[in-house]
Amino acid sequence: MSVGDVLEAGKTGTHKDVIDFDQDQIVIAGLLSQNITKKLTEENKQLLIQSFEQMQKVEEFNDCLKHSNKESKAQKSRKLDFLNEVEYSDVDKERTIKELRAAHAETIQELQKTRNLLDIESKINKDYKVEVEEVLRK
Repeated sequence: MSVGDVLEAGKTGTHKDVIDFDQDQIVIAGLLSQNITKKLTEENKQLLIQSFEQMQKVEEFNDCLKHSNKESKAQKSRKLDFLNEVEYSDVDKERTIKELRAAHAETIQELQKTRNLLDIESKINKDYKVEVEEVLRK
């Protein structure tokens, strides 16, 4: 029987199988088991260290991201700060709204005048075109 058989018997816990092995095989299996346990323990420690390092990197990245977001928001708010600089009272707001409405109405009137002038100009151009065609026919 081999050392692997001894290890397997130790894993399954069948004690009568262990009795069949000689003392040297049991000692070798115990040493192999200890070595494997040490290697696995060491590997586990290394993996834990790597895990903690990765977690630390993730935390640093998150901190950088938070800082970047705060900085970005601060820049945006600085760009729009001029909007907050002017504060209007309710009277000023109402007066400003009235002024804007009056300017809008005036703009509409000017637009209507311009449309009327364009209509008149279009009619004049049509009349001239008709006259030019009559002159060219003669």
